[in-house]
Amino acid sequence: MLDPRRRFRDRLLIGMVAVALLPLAGFAILAAVDLDAISRSTANEAQGAILKDEQDRQLTTTQSRAGLLEARLTGVGTELGHLAEQVSPALATAPKSVPSPPTLTSYRGDQFAGTISDPASIVLTRSVSADDLRLVSAGTGLLGAMQALRHDYPEITSVWIASPSGSGLLVVPGIDVRGALDEGLLDPNHPQLRAGTDVLTASERRLGSGGSSAWGGSGARPPGAPFWTDAYALMASGASGVSGWVPLRDGRGTVGVDVAVASLVTASLAQPNAAPFPPAAYPMLLSSDGTVVYADPAAGPDFAATISLAGSPLPASKVAGLRARLGQVEATGRPALLPAKLAGVEKDVFTAPVSGPRWVLASPVPVSDLEPDLSGLTYGIAAGVHTLFPILVLPALLLLLGLAFVAATILSRKLVVPVRKLTEASEVLASGRTDIPVPPQGNDEVGTLASALERMRREINTSREAILAASAELEARVDLRTSELRSRNEELVALNELAGSLTRSLDARVILNEALDAVRAIHPLHAGRGYALDGDALVPVAAWSRDPDATARANALDGIAEQALRRDHPVRRGWRGSVLLGWPLGTRQGVVGALAVDATEPPRGDTRRLLQAVADQVALALRTSLLSAAGREHAVLEERTRLAREIHDTLAQQLTGIVIQLEAAGALLERGSERALHSVAVARELARSALQEARRSVWNLRPAPLAATGVIGAIESEVRGFEERSSIPVRFITRALPQRPPLQPGAEVALLRIAQEALSNVSRHSGATRVDMTLRADGDELALSVRDDGVGFDAAAAAPRDDCFGLEGMRERVELAGGTLVVISSPGHGTEVVARVPLIDAGTVAHTA
Repeated sequence: MLDPRRRFRDRLLIGMVAVALLPLAGFAILAAVDLDAISRSTANEAQGAILKDEQDRQLTTTQSRAGLLEARLTGVGTELGHLAEQVSPALATAPKSVPSPPTLTSYRGDQFAGTISDPASIVLTRSVSADDLRLVSAGTGLLGAMQALRHDYPEITSVWIASPSGSGLLVVPGIDVRGALDEGLLDPNHPQLRAGTDVLTASERRLGSGGSSAWGGSGARPPGAPFWTDAYALMASGASGVSGWVPLRDGRGTVGVDVAVASLVTASLAQPNAAPFPPAAYPMLLSSDGTVVYADPAAGPDFAATISLAGSPLPASKVAGLRARLGQVEATGRPALLPAKLAGVEKDVFTAPVSGPRWVLASPVPVSDLEPDLSGLTYGIAAGVHTLFPILVLPALLLLLGLAFVAATILSRKLVVPVRKLTEASEVLASGRTDIPVPPQGNDEVGTLASALERMRREINTSREAILAASAELEARVDLRTSELRSRNEELVALNELAGSLTRSLDARVILNEALDAVRAIHPLHAGRGYALDGDALVPVAAWSRDPDATARANALDGIAEQALRRDHPVRRGWRGSVLLGWPLGTRQGVVGALAVDATEPPRGDTRRLLQAVADQVALALRTSLLSAAGREHAVLEERTRLAREIHDTLAQQLTGIVIQLEAAGALLERGSERALHSVAVARELARSALQEARRSVWNLRPAPLAATGVIGAIESEVRGFEERSSIPVRFITRALPQRPPLQPGAEVALLRIAQEALSNVSRHSGATRVDMTLRADGDELALSVRDDGVGFDAAAAAPRDDCFGLEGMRERVELAGGTLVVISSPGHGTEVVARVPLIDAGTVAHTA
């Protein structure tokens, strides 16, 4: 027991003995326990036999109840057939033209209702025909027979005769027609419907023209047999019930009765020969398609229904198993016992067919009410069985225990030897000695394990060699990939340096020299040249060569560059043992130059793509250089235009005022007026102002009044000067504005110049006698309006001629300030100029003192 190598054998022996003893112990326990089971099973068999007898008796009782119900329905159907036979002769003798009964009254405009006598009612619709009236008229002679039928069968609530379309209806006893129409029990637009459903057609389709042998039929429906509907709301009271009806000969109409199903069941099962229901049982009627025809109020809790089940399918979600088994009964028409669990209680549902209407009578009974009390029988049987245990069971257990121990000892020794040898072989293999083979151990499971261990030893030896070879190959690949990555890194460094150098200069010569340096760093070259496009010709502006005297090579490079330019894609051709490469340098806006090199070998793969990237960057840099030059030229032109506009708006207008004042002074001198001195003084002030403005323009072209007083003060000063020069009164109004409105400096200059130009146009062109000028805030804009009462002009046509910087100059100024200009004028109605510029946050505007 202390030898570690024997532990496996000992554990195996203990395990085998335990495996042998466990069934024996289990058998002993089961034998002791099973004595009670034997007694219980015997009692259960007796109980099952008694229960089976009780179930058979209940099934027979249910079948007899179904027979009583069918006999009742057969009696109603026979009397209904007799009534139909009386209607046909009465209809044959009725006059062909029957006037509408005079006692009929109108209701709701669509149907007519009336009473022909106290116990009957007539219901007609607008679509009633003469044949419908004849049928109703013939039926009025049968009121006595219809009353007798109700007297014989109290469960009948109404007896009725209806035309084929349902447009004519005779009902006994009389009904509340208005109430039936209001509640939808009758429909004037669809007279064949009852409570919104065509129950008569549905019953005819369900029962068909033939009888099923499974339901007790012979294959053909008996002549005159009534059709029975499913449950619906009856027209007399709205309560749940069914209708039985038979068609008249030649399809002239139908004769039927409305029956309260609850009264029918009560009348059928209350007969003296009917067996009573057990205390917790109740009746139910189901249609052959699964619809509930009648359910006792006690059925509600079993089916989780809060309202009446009549007229609706059995709720399958609550009793799915029962619903499926009822389907088999409805299909076969045979009595059956259906076990079910209703509201948590095990019940036996006894069913029997009612063949005429193809209904199923069902009666759920709790199983506990059917089972007998067998506790006394069970106790007696158990006492007899317990005396057998010490006599038979205990000696057999002791004998089996000894045999199990002997067998386990022998088998454990036989199994341990090969396992021990296999353990030794695995210890050798685990120590790393894979050269010693594993000895075979036979063909059983241990032998299979030994063979698998030997295969593993051989695969380890093979895999070791493969791993060493794969390791060497992987190291070689890593070295190769490292070399390739080093080359790519050097190329990317060159490309990055090129990108940096291209951003430091806009000179085409510098750009192309940097490009040639980058190409040399990426690919070995003999020579290279860079070209810029001048008009339609390529001009070499950069070159590099190992051979200082390389005229032939330069000509070859010029040719490959021209070829690349013509084809608009990279080209390559051999030349004297080397390779000429050419790239067109272009962007989406067009070609700007070319690049040509003489390489020692053609580029491949990533190098070719890298060289193309260099060409693309160089093309973009050359395009940027061209755009920069064009931008500088455009800025110069813009500045010239702005200076011309400034001179026109300042010096030109002030010089015009000086000329006007001097001409006025000359005229006044000729007349000897003293006002000539005043005109000369005004001209002198204008000259001084023009000089100051010229000096100011040289400094920053910002008007001096704006810097001193702001836009409102500058415009007021301009208005006062205009009134003194022209003697034309000007009314200047500002509305809801601070002294310095929040405007950009450019917008202030634009408003002042527009005010000056508008007043200058008034004095030169309009012939006005007064001017109204308004400066106001309008939302997020500042609006300047200048209106005169002069001669005006056609604003839709060309503007009046003043000089080349008149209205067009005003429009350009206001648009540069981000605003708009509108000129409103017509001949004889003066002119109005309205300029609008955007207001900004006052904190962002800095005014210069």
